[in-house]
Amino acid sequence: MSSNKLMIFGIDGASYPLVKKWSANGRLETFKQLMDEGSHGVLRSTKPPITFPAIPSFMTGKNPGKHGVASFFRPKKDRSLGLVSSSSVEDEFWNIGRMGDRKKLIINLPLTFPVKPLTGHVVSGPLTPNKGDEGFIYPPSMRDRIGKVLDPYIIDVESKYSPGKEKDYWNACREAASERMKFIRHLVKTFDWELCIIYFTILDRIQHNLFGRDDNSWILKGYRMMDGYLGEMISGLRDDTNMIVFSDHGFGRSKGRFYPNSLLSRMGHLKYTGRGFRASLEGKIRTMQFNPLVRLIAKITPNFIIKRGIKAVEDGSSSFNFDTIDWERTRSYGSINGIYLSSKTAKDRKKIIREITKELKELKDPKTKKKLRAEVYRREELYSGKKIDKLPDIVYCIEDYAYEPFASFESVAPVQSFKNEYKGWHREEGLFMAYGPDMGCGEIKEARITDLAPTILHMYDCKIPKDMDGAVIRDIFKEDSVAYKRKIVYEIQSSTTEKMQLKTKIKELMKLGAI
Repeated sequence: MSSNKLMIFGIDGASYPLVKKWSANGRLETFKQLMDEGSHGVLRSTKPPITFPAIPSFMTGKNPGKHGVASFFRPKKDRSLGLVSSSSVEDEFWNIGRMGDRKKLIINLPLTFPVKPLTGHVVSGPLTPNKGDEGFIYPPSMRDRIGKVLDPYIIDVESKYSPGKEKDYWNACREAASERMKFIRHLVKTFDWELCIIYFTILDRIQHNLFGRDDNSWILKGYRMMDGYLGEMISGLRDDTNMIVFSDHGFGRSKGRFYPNSLLSRMGHLKYTGRGFRASLEGKIRTMQFNPLVRLIAKITPNFIIKRGIKAVEDGSSSFNFDTIDWERTRSYGSINGIYLSSKTAKDRKKIIREITKELKELKDPKTKKKLRAEVYRREELYSGKKIDKLPDIVYCIEDYAYEPFASFESVAPVQSFKNEYKGWHREEGLFMAYGPDMGCGEIKEARITDLAPTILHMYDCKIPKDMDGAVIRDIFKEDSVAYKRKIVYEIQSSTTEKMQLKTKIKELMKLGAI
């Protein structure tokens, strides 16, 4: 590699089609610069296109069947829900081979809490409980060097969107992004690094709540904000530094919402215990937000009153509580990433999958009565690997994800259409850009998020583990660059866990005098 420095700028939810459109009409100056002077194209996300499992696939270059992360939560053995953490993934590309010795600076990347020791510095991202947790920063001495700049730093936007309060929500997102940028600016200048990974989640939050509203003016503001931050980072880079810009998934307008557990309940697959009137009422209260009259009232209601109302409903809610499920009688249950089966027998599982697939393909829009286009997959059709059992048995996509999944246990109609509601949900068409001294120019053919890890290892002249599913994106490099000319080399590499187990076994044998 002619350059020994790389900055990776991650933008949660950035959509390549939107960036391409707004760059072409001059609304995004920095993105246009990267398109004119670097390589760019669609970065295909995972199925489904959700941050978890997409980010673990970015970290490892592996499909979800190998890293086993399917969602931001993981059901425990006692059926309760626990959040995924850094221990849920292994073999991150920055610890492989020669990359392990490179100085890293990683800021706000999901699935890094609690932080793992490495060569360099880490500030963990979303799902971190709080900044005071000892697992938030590595090394711990880093706190002394960053001082007061840490105090105003916001891990993730804390404000909740209230209908009619678009400006308030936008301002909260802008403040969180601004504080993060100040924090990033300070760390990038303070610490020595060869690989720097920066991650912004704000654009995802804005698009979820405001996509389509006011002719997407709020969304464009979000993209322009990222465009400005990206421009600042580029202007501060040394001439020998390459940059990769990526998103974990894209975004699009939501036409409605799909409640998988409502469908499964009506099919008799999902049974509840102790729900009664309260759970039914919770569903009705939650769906009131889509009522035009409620939205009008909310617009003139003081924000503190709305926040208290939302908090009261959420604090007392049992809508996402697994304790409401009667596991002895339940055959399947839904999550935003798919449907899980309770049965372990192959014959029963095939029958359940057939029944659910048939019902999914019969879903209709409640207003137009038009049948919705549903793609349904068995997990074996999408994933492979030793951890495939941790993934949902059925993965679905309703109208190219235009009907967003909502995996609560509420008593509502399985499909709900949005009329005057403006919301967004994930799409598979994420963003990829490469810029710098080693990078070529032009639009590349579609790449996959699993391709990033092997591509980066190749840039640093590291052997690529054979169990990676991604491929090196050779087309992004200049033809006269070292990375383009260099042969792609693979190696069989044991996982980090296997290596640790082997070292432990050797120590045990040495104590016994066997070796």
